Amino acid sequence: MKKYEILFDAPEWEIFDRDGHKLYPIRALKDFGNVKAGWRGGRIESEDNLSQEGDAWVGEYGEVYENARVYDNAFVRNATVHGNAKIYGDAFVENGGSEEYAEIWGDVEVYGDAHIKYDTKLNGSAKISGNALIRCSEDHIYIQGLNKKNAAITAFRDTKRGIAVQTNKFFGSLSEFRESVKEIYGNREDAKFLRERMHLEREYMAIINLIEIHFTEFYHNALEPFSGQLKAARKAAGLSQAAMAAALHISKYNIARWETNQHTPPTWAAELLLEKLHNMVTIETDLTKSYYNASEPFAGQLKAARKAAGFNQAAMADALRIPKRNIENWESGTNTPTFWIADLLLEKLNSMKIK
Repeated sequence: MKKYEILFDAPEWEIFDRDGHKLYPIRALKDFGNVKAGWRGGRIESEDNLSQEGDAWVGEYGEVYENARVYDNAFVRNATVHGNAKIYGDAFVENGGSEEYAEIWGDVEVYGDAHIKYDTKLNGSAKISGNALIRCSEDHIYIQGLNKKNAAITAFRDTKRGIAVQTNKFFGSLSEFRESVKEIYGNREDAKFLRERMHLEREYMAIINLIEIHFTEFYHNALEPFSGQLKAARKAAGLSQAAMAAALHISKYNIARWETNQHTPPTWAAELLLEKLHNMVTIETDLTKSYYNASEPFAGQLKAARKAAGFNQAAMADALRIPKRNIENWESGTNTPTFWIADLLLEKLNSMKIK
């Protein structure tokens, strides 16, 4: 028995046209995974896009078409997958609340326990696997055209490895990749193809340096797991988890989860947290002072602080690496961040105020 059906006879308004490709809604015919019989899913062009085997599913507002495939136990929701892209294994793709959908196309492959979220855009022949956690397009880098075989490298944020590197023959952390390059190309005793090996070693080492530059923030070093950086910064500030929770208006539960690598905040929020803890050590910081007045709308406070710092929304987004859509939603009052994020944002903008 098939696990789902395509509703080819759906009303015209439920059938989408994407560049000449008709996308039809789907409906589950039986229980599988976390899906119940009768549930409506997203839209696909044909059964070639979504496997009838395993627990793979295209959820609400998900779109899969052209030669793209979702199979094994993969899940796609609030995202668009097309071209020759493949989503499989236990991969999870969703926009996570952003008004702009995640989009994956080209010959991209997402698999393993990879999570792709928010308005991330992936294309080319990038391969994302392991425990990848990609919240924006900048959380990965794809480089193609290496050596005579036109080899490619994909580097991305990974919850267990900090930064993971994927090639056709290698998967591991960035530091492991560096050692692998030295081992393969660094042998000076073997004269065979020595000139070519030396050239490839220089090329790969330059790429490793580029990856380090791309992923390293001023305070938050994405090359290392956030859990260890947070714990070290908290201890350097002389705070227990409970004291840090009280000082920064963060639940102790969240801090415990971050330090045990069960969850990681967005990169920009991690940067604000680590900067705050750093300032507690290097400069006098009034732990009792709050920049966010919860009795007043955050929208107005953020807008005033942004303008005082001389930023428009786009400039603030670029300076703090926050999705511009988030800033727009906060300033329009559509939603409000948690207290600790609001407070750290306003403190950061206050420190950048034009004198």
